[in-house]
Amino acid sequence: MATWNEFAAQEPDLAATARRLFGLDARGAGRLEVVGGDGMRNRSVAPVLAADNLYLVLPPDADEAGALMGGAALALQAGGGDASGEVVLAGTAGLIVYAYEREAVLRAAGSTDAEDLVFRLDLGEVTHTAADGSRESRSLRR
Repeated sequence: MATWNEFAAQEPDLAATARRLFGLDARGAGRLEVVGGDGMRNRSVAPVLAADNLYLVLPPDADEAGALMGGAALALQAGGGDASGEVVLAGTAGLIVYAYEREAVLRAAGSTDAEDLVFRLDLGEVTHTAADGSRESRSLRR
């Protein structure tokens, strides 16, 4: 597993593609799939790049939040259907409890709900599928 910053250092071109497809320099968008012991859940999310890490902000009552707190695996997907292709980030997420980190991410996300939960992603594999069907996949390490 690797943080976003570690991923970007190991695979700068792939990280640039993921950054563009997720729209991380603006208000990004993606699709989160969480696979836990009691099934799969998915929802639209806006990943947040802050302090060299990639985060998700979820409401406390979201099923996906509960599954992530239980150690569920995740896949975060963006793109598809156009000339840019799609990218999938696979890994896990840890709940952030440190106030300074939470507050910085909530600010970056534009969240005004102090109850929202903040998760930092740990990436295990990144796959980019180009529009022509070619695929590039990288396993990540610390």
